[in-house]
Amino acid sequence: PPQGSWLSRRLLGHLDAAFDCTISAANSSGVVKAHRAVLGRNAYVDLGSTAFAATLQAPLGVSLESLGKVVQAHYSDDAAEANNQLHALQVDVAAEEQGALEQMFGPLTAEHWHPLAEVVLHDDRFGDCQLHFSDGSRAVSHRVALTRAGCSDYLSSALSWPGASGDIRMPSELSLATWQTLVTLRRIAMPSDIDCILDCYCFAEFFGWDDVVEEIQQGLERVLDSGPDLGADVAVALFAFCASKQDCAATFPQHFRERVYTLTVRWFLASNEAAKEGLDHATRARLRLLSRIRNRFGHMCSDIEEYLCATGDDLLAWEETLGPAAPASARIALNNSWEHWQAMVAELGRLDAAPQAVDVWRRRVMDRRARTQTRSSPPQCAQVAA
Repeated sequence: PPQGSWLSRRLLGHLDAAFDCTISAANSSGVVKAHRAVLGRNAYVDLGSTAFAATLQAPLGVSLESLGKVVQAHYSDDAAEANNQLHALQVDVAAEEQGALEQMFGPLTAEHWHPLAEVVLHDDRFGDCQLHFSDGSRAVSHRVALTRAGCSDYLSSALSWPGASGDIRMPSELSLATWQTLVTLRRIAMPSDIDCILDCYCFAEFFGWDDVVEEIQQGLERVLDSGPDLGADVAVALFAFCASKQDCAATFPQHFRERVYTLTVRWFLASNEAAKEGLDHATRARLRLLSRIRNRFGHMCSDIEEYLCATGDDLLAWEETLGPAAPASARIALNNSWEHWQAMVAELGRLDAAPQAVDVWRRRVMDRRARTQTRSSPPQCAQVAA
């Protein structure tokens, strides 16, 4: 599959929809619309000196199809993919047409083009909006990189509002450095700073950029796939993020959260006390509780409350099946499981700083247990008759 970034795929979507195009490449039979912010990565292309739409006139002998293929190659930030597209074109066209294309675009190879994200970040020649950060810093950008056609996400709405000036005030917690990382993220080359990646994930969620959210999810999957090379600090950071920012982490796929929790608990169980000293109190307590659940019930869970709810239901079902003829060992095992369940529920209440709410839940389940015991016990008269 194509290895281009979310930015490349978004810009290609705009190209396919001819959305907010600012330049055209034309021959005698028609035009191919494009964006200056993208073609600006090719120093050979004469883009003019203004941000207004203009036309690049193709030399004689260049077909509209060839124009479209060269323009499209500029939208890929994977050099190998772009070069494959350009090589396929050179195989298909005559030497005269290739020469005419090179007269217009320079050598038909992507090696001399500037990185796509770098142009979007730093080339302010044709920027049409300005981002303002809480520390007073500013960044010139391009609407075509920030918006999506037909979408109502944060920036698309802000820049499409009637009378929008193009000046956008960014969230106060978002720094220019984090923004630059967010724009340059690629799933095949994630930054080494896991905390910065997770900050980017939160802001991608805030902006409503589901394409970027998907990009980061896939990048983090690659991090987890690194196996033995996965550092404990990465696993713990992902675990703490899932536990402390549950609203944001809820968009992680279930299998991803389960892998994170499994890796972290395995590390926790295998580590000595000295290795655990760097953990904050909440993370350590939550890992201790997960370890107890794993050791007691043999299961790993990514949502402790959800798991304890399901476990309570399982224990009630077990209670229902125990009749008066059940062996004493089964009753003892059930009672022990209930004791462990209540202890873990109480611990969850302390972790979530909601002991009263959790106690109401615990008492409600125990009332159900009492009713179940009453139903499963034989009537007193039957016992006497026996």
